[in-house]
Amino acid sequence: MREQRRVRVAVIGCGLIARRSHLPAYVAASEAELAAVVSGHRETAEAAAREFGNPRVFDSWQEAVDAPDIDAIDICTPNALHAPIAIAAARAGKHVLVEKPMATSLQDADAMVAAAREAGVVLMVAHNLRFVPIYQAMQKAIAEGAIGRPLSARGVFMHAGPDEFWGATSDWFWEQGQAGGGSLLDMGIHMIDLLRWMIGRPVREVSAMTARVLKPTFADDNAIVLMRFEGDVLASVQASWSARPFPDRQITIHGELGHIAMGRSAEEPLVINLQEGEGSRKVIPTILPASTVGDPFVNFVRSIRDGVEPFVLSLIHISEPTRLRRISYAVFCLK
Repeated sequence: MREQRRVRVAVIGCGLIARRSHLPAYVAASEAELAAVVSGHRETAEAAAREFGNPRVFDSWQEAVDAPDIDAIDICTPNALHAPIAIAAARAGKHVLVEKPMATSLQDADAMVAAAREAGVVLMVAHNLRFVPIYQAMQKAIAEGAIGRPLSARGVFMHAGPDEFWGATSDWFWEQGQAGGGSLLDMGIHMIDLLRWMIGRPVREVSAMTARVLKPTFADDNAIVLMRFEGDVLASVQASWSARPFPDRQITIHGELGHIAMGRSAEEPLVINLQEGEGSRKVIPTILPASTVGDPFVNFVRSIRDGVEPFVLSLIHISEPTRLRRISYAVFCLK
């Protein structure tokens, strides 16, 4: 049997998220070849190339998009560049993996989807939490009816911000022209994606309240979003860049038969509590030691090489009529 050719990937952006996750994943994956790297600073790209197998270094993302021997583009740039790079890559016949957030406006996200559809290429958003075993166990339990029909949900994702929590050295997070949003766009988007995946219904209505209390952002460092799903399932999402001294990450989904909760204690990372007569019964779901679909990067290249559907679809439209109030920059989170 002839061995399949590896997917040749160019990574655009060599910051912390690229060096910690994307670049080492492609180097380790037998299905991929890290063929090129690009950064706004040549020395940064060269340093990344030396660390990760000496791929080619391009001076601009346009060079990577135009290179005939590149199969796929992985976008790890500041948020505002996601759409122009993804659209250009799709039009050049390149498959695209883009870091979250997908874009900084609904219009740009729609344009990315349209370009990928027209070119017939894969467009995948790197929603990495879907690949974490505990969230997969939670989604599986809900899909199998463990708590019955979902009725309400809440998700919380808070830490001390990109500067304090994971050591970001760039200031682009605070700049409107590059970031496009604040904690809701950075943190809340994870919980919005997970709740949509777990509840499995389209969102019909969205509203939000935001505040700027600590960080030098133009947008929000604290936010709460309310969503009404089809069937009147209500959900809340809380995002923050001011959670100290440690992060806060929780999901609880209530259903007809009971509820499933993640993140309440280290001893019980995931638990189901079911109504039973006048009392209750506790069930501890099995959490597998590893993801059932690999990591986002392996899943992406397999979807290209093997023609399988990506684990995270980007071609999902907001169902009409969706009413949007108070928020503009975070609407595309529901894509």
